[in-house]
Amino acid sequence: MYNKILTIMVMLSVIFCMPLAEAEVRSYEGVGEYWFGEGETPAMARARAQERAEQNALEQAGVYVESYTTVINNKVEKDEINTIAQGVLKIIGQPQFYPSVEGNGYKIKAVINATVETKDIDEWFKHGSQARDVLITQNRLFKEMNEKQNAQIANLQKQLAETKSSKEKAKIEEKVKTADNEFLANEKVKKGNVLVNKNDYITALMYFEQAIELNPNSASAYYGSAYCYSQMHDYAKERQCLTRAIQIKPNFYQAYYMRGLSWGTEEAMKSRDIHKELDDVMQKNDAWRKRKQEKEEIARRKILDYSCAININPYFAEAYINRGTSYITIKNYNLAVMDLEKGIKLGVNDKVTLNLAKMSLNYAKSLINK
Repeated sequence: MYNKILTIMVMLSVIFCMPLAEAEVRSYEGVGEYWFGEGETPAMARARAQERAEQNALEQAGVYVESYTTVINNKVEKDEINTIAQGVLKIIGQPQFYPSVEGNGYKIKAVINATVETKDIDEWFKHGSQARDVLITQNRLFKEMNEKQNAQIANLQKQLAETKSSKEKAKIEEKVKTADNEFLANEKVKKGNVLVNKNDYITALMYFEQAIELNPNSASAYYGSAYCYSQMHDYAKERQCLTRAIQIKPNFYQAYYMRGLSWGTEEAMKSRDIHKELDDVMQKNDAWRKRKQEKEEIARRKILDYSCAININPYFAEAYINRGTSYITIKNYNLAVMDLEKGIKLGVNDKVTLNLAKMSLNYAKSLINK
């Protein structure tokens, strides 16, 4: 009996004294090099070298993120893996810079130290589908702009090296300054995206606004600002930013889609508020007639935005589903069924969206048969 009691006591002491599992931390060293010449400042050369060092660390972190998400049984695409890595990579300390002269050129090497924690990766999967989609879109835009800027600055360097005219050099150097501002704006957007990943929308918005000051033609900065405004429930400003993003980048189907969602979210908020404000039955009837007209008008605006998104990307399942539910509002049930069936067939990863689509489809079919 005594031995049994002793055994139980030992087992309990092991269980309660056992340390909780800690988040795993991975460390990386990123290295980046940048050659600079006429028209460029050492400060900008260091900034560009640092960005390349961060990208080098990001690539290494991406390999681990991919393996970790596989272990926890989350199937993610390559773009999402890169986006997660971008959001969870933490730069430790200050970058180290090593200038050198090689041949006829000047080179800056940057070395950074960074870490990734598994708990931060876990936090990513707590985001809703829209937040994840926005950040993935932002990461794609960042990479697209980064590649464009690298090609642009290399071409300007070549022009400066080949041009003999001082007048032409001055013109090219002005273009270099513009390119530098675009680069710095892109870096501000990157910082804003990291803060969106942490749900710090106020600070993120500050970085997006700084990016717009540096580069008023940054569709990504306006798109990021729009998402921040949506989380602050300022839907008018959200749509203003999305409209500007579309003006800059006409094929920006994600911006059309988000603008459609914005109309819907604001309309839902109004419907909720009217329940609280109206008590008298007759007042309700008059208000509901007016609200019905407003809802139908908003539904048409949503349909227009979702249609623009679909025209640019005909495989955008979520746009078909949301356009389908909007058709139900204006009682066009046949088009609603077509869109909902198309969206379901194309497939969506979000179970809530998929279930909503199936319920809406059944509802639309039942109304056709009446």
